[in-house]
Amino acid sequence: MELGENWKGWKVVRVIGRGSFGTVFEIERDVLGMTEKAALKLITIPRDDSETEELVNDGYDMATISQRYDKYLKDIVREYALMASLKGESNIVNCDDIEYVPREGSVGWDIFIRMELLTPMGKVLEPGRAAEQARQIGTDICRALELCGRKHIVHRDIKPQNIFVSAQGRYKLGDFGVAKVADHTTAGTRVGTFRYMAPEVYTGQPYGAAADIYSLGMVLYWMLNKRRGPFVPLPPEIPTVRQEEDAQARRLRGEPLPPPADGSEELKRIVLKACAYAPEDRYRDAGAMLADLQALPDAEPAAYAPATGDETVALKETVVQPGPSPMAAETVYIDMGPGPVAGLAATETVLAEKAPPAPAPMPQPVRPQSVPQPAPAPKKKKRGRVALVLAGVTVALLAAALGAVFALRGGVQLDIQPPTTISAGNFHTAAVRSDGTVVTAGQIDDNLNDDVRGWTDIVAVSTRQLNIVGLRSDGTVVAVGHGSAIDVDDWTDITAIASGGYHTVGLRSDGTVVAVGHNDDGQCDVGGWTGIKAIAAAAAGQRLQSGYTIGLHKDGTVVAVGNNVFGQCDVDGWTDIVAVSAGEDHTVGLRSDGTVVAAGNNDYGQCDVDGWTDIVAVSAGGNHTVGLQSDGTVVAVGNNHFFQCEVSDWTDIVAVSASKDDTVGLHRDGTAVSVGKNNYGQCNVGSWTDIRLPGDEG
Repeated sequence: MELGENWKGWKVVRVIGRGSFGTVFEIERDVLGMTEKAALKLITIPRDDSETEELVNDGYDMATISQRYDKYLKDIVREYALMASLKGESNIVNCDDIEYVPREGSVGWDIFIRMELLTPMGKVLEPGRAAEQARQIGTDICRALELCGRKHIVHRDIKPQNIFVSAQGRYKLGDFGVAKVADHTTAGTRVGTFRYMAPEVYTGQPYGAAADIYSLGMVLYWMLNKRRGPFVPLPPEIPTVRQEEDAQARRLRGEPLPPPADGSEELKRIVLKACAYAPEDRYRDAGAMLADLQALPDAEPAAYAPATGDETVALKETVVQPGPSPMAAETVYIDMGPGPVAGLAATETVLAEKAPPAPAPMPQPVRPQSVPQPAPAPKKKKRGRVALVLAGVTVALLAAALGAVFALRGGVQLDIQPPTTISAGNFHTAAVRSDGTVVTAGQIDDNLNDDVRGWTDIVAVSTRQLNIVGLRSDGTVVAVGHGSAIDVDDWTDITAIASGGYHTVGLRSDGTVVAVGHNDDGQCDVGGWTGIKAIAAAAAGQRLQSGYTIGLHKDGTVVAVGNNVFGQCDVDGWTDIVAVSAGEDHTVGLRSDGTVVAAGNNDYGQCDVDGWTDIVAVSAGGNHTVGLQSDGTVVAVGNNHFFQCEVSDWTDIVAVSASKDDTVGLHRDGTAVSVGKNNYGQCNVGSWTDIRLPGDEG
């Protein structure tokens, strides 16, 4: 079932997410001239007719099936009632409205839930503030647990994805989907999230409020330990699956936890006490833990705390839409799982966005599909001096699928590669038309947009953050945006460009490299590089103005400088590489045999590319990786919270570019397609035509 234009006086703006058993809509209404926004989740029981058919095949009659669905409804309503009973508490997510309607002409229900919009904890973690923020989060969530204790509620699923922050900076506990009213001898049932689960919950022993104390302690441990659990190797080492499994086994069998890497000794002591193996060795209640946290000195030592893309969410109530600058736009997540009912237990992550006032973007389908077009007659390619351009988070654009002389299967490593004609940035997307002009979609300043529209004779474009860089056919470079990263006016003899957001890199025809902009991590220390045929640049994800730069030698080896917190620069051993792409915290390389290698952060599986074959181009995004196959189809791995990896139905693609939370593809007919986060309209590329193909110099 899909909603119409209105729901109970609210206007349905758009679908903002789909999950295993529900759809989430952005809704709004006018209140005395002010726009009030909310997220509305529609849960359908059953999900579809096939679920009922499966029960029939298992021998259930329709009366029994109907009773089963009625029980599911009661469980969800009970969850709503639990959250509604906590409404108004400053550290608990508010729940506002529910409606359930029988399915017409069938068994089951449609359930509508409206809740407040908040920002997930992971989106506000700041570099250098791990200890300070851990103390504040611990304090606020302890207050939430004090309330739960008074009502004999055990939450049972405290994790970063279930903690949210209000516009006033108050942290709130959400998703009571697995919470239950309990006493101190609750019979154990294994629910919750394994990584933060108390040992007694895992082993099926009786448990009470101490289980929530343990889970909160594990969240704070994770924050103070560079986003790693106990016994897991710290960055830049990438833990293997076996190492993570062994670490969990050591924790759950009671091996004493090592102190987390960051924070004061007293803060570490509090966290370790909360994470004690035996419940009796932990804090007796949340109030006792709260007292210790409040007794800490006002200033905790600074510590590294990278922002996380671990973005699970909570359905929320309404808020009045503010009007901040575009950079202050708030992202909101919605999560109703895991639920207390068998058959509705799958966790689901969906997204809503509070964007600043702006012209309404064109409707963007969640999973756009391209329409295959007849292949044009192949053009004779010129051996120009433009090389492959790799932008910020991004681009390794193809040649083989265009008929260019990029003989991957023959093992040929080219000195000349086609230029990047389409590039996805964090807030906007840019592309070069066949006439050498540039078109953009998304959020950039009007004056910058005007400047870009005035560009001519452009053969390549690279964009990242709020900067756009263009390469002219004469080897000069133009750029618009902010800061010293656009100081490229005196560059000449350039064959490739790469925008890292806060730094810009250029490749000369003689194989040397130049760079301008921020150099906090040495990302511009490329003066000694020689024999380079392709470049990539990125702004590292864990802090602003940080970044790194990748260079591909003509002999297929790779060099890197800059931020290496996650091992994204550990590329010294790579060989036989023909293209490279830099994401925020991971780097991807394409081998001449069409296989792919990756290094760096793999929290979302963005480096799980070992099984890829027949790849002709790669592009690394913020926490996802995209590969273009020789038949024009596309594969992707990694973070898919914004559907940025939903590219399996793309066909006839000749170039791909991945940004932080979106992916763009270029069709052979010069049109474009995009999926992912679209809060600034950066995915509104459906009207583009006549985009220059890679390798086509016009």
